[in-house]
Order: sequence, then C-alpha cells, then structure tokens
Amino acid sequence: MQLQLISFTRKDINWANKTIKGVYLNGAEYKRGTFRFPDAVYNRCYLRHPRTTKRLEKYIGKNKVFNRVTSFNKWVVYNILSPTDIKSFLPDTCLYNKEIFKKWLETYEQLILKPRYGCLGRNVYLAEKTKEGQFNIYVDRLKTPSYSFDDPDAFYEKIKGITSSKSFIIQKYIDAAKVENRISDIRILVQKNDKGIWKVTNGISRVAPLNYYSTNCSINICDMAEILHVLFPDESQRNSLRQRILNLSVKIAKLLDKKMGPLGEIGVDWIVNKEHELNLIEVNGKLQKKLYHMVSFKEIDSIHLVYQRPLEYALYLCNKEKSNK
Repeated sequence: MQLQLISFTRKDINWANKTIKGVYLNGAEYKRGTFRFPDAVYNRCYLRHPRTTKRLEKYIGKNKVFNRVTSFNKWVVYNILSPTDIKSFLPDTCLYNKEIFKKWLETYEQLILKPRYGCLGRNVYLAEKTKEGQFNIYVDRLKTPSYSFDDPDAFYEKIKGITSSKSFIIQKYIDAAKVENRISDIRILVQKNDKGIWKVTNGISRVAPLNYYSTNCSINICDMAEILHVLFPDESQRNSLRQRILNLSVKIAKLLDKKMGPLGEIGVDWIVNKEHELNLIEVNGKLQKKLYHMVSFKEIDSIHLVYQRPLEYALYLCNKEKSNK
C-alpha cells in the first residue's frame, strides 16, 4: 500500500494557499510539515455538520472526504431506517414529547431517554412506572433508582428538567437476554474495503456490570461468537443468527451511506432480548477503536484490519480519481 499519511485538524487548513500543516511519520519520529491538499481525507473529527468537509471537497473532488458526518442524529437515523425492512428490528422510538412520554410509560412501564446527539452513554436515563405506582429514574444501573417519586407531578417535573437542555428521543426499553445475569450487546464494525464495497470487519460483544442496563460501562469485551454461543447453544440457530446480523449490518451501512454519506465505516449495535429476538439499538459514526485492543483472546490480524481498511478505501478513492482522468 503506497500512501503518505498526514494528520491534520480544521485549524491546519490554509484555504487561501490550498495547503495544510500536518503531522507525519518519518521513520520512527513524528514531524510537522506543510503539504498540498490531499487526494482523499478520512475524517475522524466528531462532526454534526459537513460544512468543512464539503468545502474541502470543492478543492479535492466530490466524495473524496469520507465519514462526512460522524456525530449521528439518532432521530435522523431512525427515520432513514424505519421505512425499510429494518423497522422490524427497531424499538419503538419518537422525539421526546411529554404527552407521548406519559402514554408510552403507561404502555411499556420502562422507557429509555437519550439525547439525539450523544456518545459513550452520557445522559442516557431509564424511566420507570412500577405496578405499585412508583415513578423511578435510573442512571447507569437498575438496582437502586437515582430518583424516586410517589408524586407523578414531581416525577414529570424532573423529566422536564432532564430534557430541557438537550433534544431527547424516547425509546422502548429492551429487556436483554443475560449472560451470567449481565446484559451484553453485539457491535458490528462495517467498513468499505479497497474496492469501495461495504464489508464486516469485526464483531465484538460488551458485557455490562451486574445490574447495569447499558453496556457503555463494561466489565468484559469479547468476540461476538462467545456471547452467541451462550445465548444460542444450538449451532444451526447460532450460525443463522450470526449471518443475519452481518447481512443486516451491511444493509444498514448502505442505507445510511446513501442518505448521510459518503461514509467509510459505522458501528452497528444489536441486543438480543429475553425472547431471543434481535433488536437494533444504535448506529455510531465515530468508532472507539481502543475497544478492539481490549477484546479477550483477540486476534492481532483482526485488529490490524480495523485500521487498515479505511486506508485501503482512501487509496481506492485516490486511484479512482486518477483512472477517471
């Protein structure tokens, strides 16, 4: 692979001179230099809006910056996927509205509140109405409520305070199947390869601590095969579900790429519920790649591919431009 790699930020771009100041590896030493605009850009900034990337593409060519948006709007993602056959895997979801929230809480008893823009599980709440008429709000763990109310008005006032500073979505809470009494998820990393084709690179599972309702805080990260083996002892059923997860994850990547792209990689988070049904929880645009170094019994080659594929795709974009000239 013949590439010169340069790391730079938005502040390093000199639009007037069409140059960038960036960091590059020279032997075993990192140095700074000034370079012409690159032939392709792999965006790793956590961006909501593609203003800078679109501006850069005016100089280097259309669709030459991939991962144009990395901070995904969860409501936008839901609305892209819900008109498709992916809808059957999506928990009921809507923008926060007090009346809908009250109605859904009566129906489902437990709801997840999460910001439309968010990462690492920050500001994710579980709201609950018990059969005894108690109203609870949990943060991270289920064992003890962070807030508990006998008075519904006080409860809804607290919810109003939580949702006042950010735009939130409501999501039906999925009661996940447990492994050793702990919930786990399955994260599929989907990336474009050296031919610009979406492929699954890796699949891992995060296991939450005891009594946690979210896997963002995890006590173990392992290959997805370990969790599937526990949840589905039957080999035929397990292999069928695994292939289904992989195929659906690629399809989701293609759907989002068409509407939000160009993209080069996404993470697709799945949960198996207590009925052993598959549920799509979230799609992420900027991956925590350190997770792949934390996998127990990891294969070094699979970690290399996590970093290698975006570079292969960048090289594909460079060569594609040259072949079109």
